[in-house]
Amino acid sequence: QWFGRSNNNRMVQLNGYRGYLYNKSHLLAWSLGGDMQTHNVILGTRAQNVGTNDQRNPGGMAYTETLTRNYLSSHQDDAVAYQVIPVYVGQELVPRGTHVLVQSIDNPNKFHLNVWVFNTQAGITINYNNGSFQ
Repeated sequence: QWFGRSNNNRMVQLNGYRGYLYNKSHLLAWSLGGDMQTHNVILGTRAQNVGTNDQRNPGGMAYTETLTRNYLSSHQDDAVAYQVIPVYVGQELVPRGTHVLVQSIDNPNKFHLNVWVFNTQAGITINYNNGSFQ
């Protein structure tokens, strides 16, 4: 569950998208079986979460999620091992990025991903210690 009464997440103009800088970014997407509980979400930038917002060429976490959904859709008898590791430096409250590892259970050489997703946003400077930004 999410607790708190105040935040510094304000609307900003982000490369063609006007919205909030921070998203509740899923480690495991809903479409892959994830939930909205605190063990499955981090404070991620819009770019870290969905990349460019372009369905044909997604970035961020959407990149590996899309590739994994596509693989599972075309290989319905297979399953995947899917691991996301948020990487924090010291006592920082905001992760620097996520390391995403995905591998087919039945065909490990056919489908495997090893992707680093930066938790940054073009034109924004983030204080990873407390989440403030300019």
